[in-house]
Amino acid sequence: MSDTAENYLKLEDLPGLYRKHLREIVAYIYSFVHNDDDAREMTQDVFYKVCEQIKRRSIVKGNFRAYLYKTARNHVIDVSRKKTLAVVQLEERDQPVGKTRASHENQVIDAMMLEDVSAYIDTKLSEKESAVFKLRFYQDLKLEEIAEVMESSIAGISRLLQKVLRELEKKFPGILD
Repeated sequence: MSDTAENYLKLEDLPGLYRKHLREIVAYIYSFVHNDDDAREMTQDVFYKVCEQIKRRSIVKGNFRAYLYKTARNHVIDVSRKKTLAVVQLEERDQPVGKTRASHENQVIDAMMLEDVSAYIDTKLSEKESAVFKLRFYQDLKLEEIAEVMESSIAGISRLLQKVLRELEKKFPGILD
């Protein structure tokens, strides 16, 4: 690809890209901070940074999504270094009308298991392991995309993901069934 102006994003591209990627970036950031307001505010910061980079003609059209995730990840790291973000506990939910007691109990057990797994991912895994897991299973990125975001090889990401999955299966038997 030659280094011409048409290869770079322009400011007029940003509104469409914003609409296309807003929800997934909010969800990605939320997976780290567990606070909707913080996630939305940080997402705005990320898009502001992207806007500044577009003005400098430094974002090539083909790799915008990876660039966006990388910018979001770096922003989360920067913010978390500056302050401790609150962790939001799962709220208790009312039993839906028409549900049996057994199905409600199963929902509660599932929610507790999900909370335990989420806490384990956030506290026991390394930052890189947690990020790779979240990119793969929360954001549904392909290994190639994760490798680009994490600036790592596809094989390295694959090995790391397999290690995390083995660790989760060991800690939470049957979770991967």
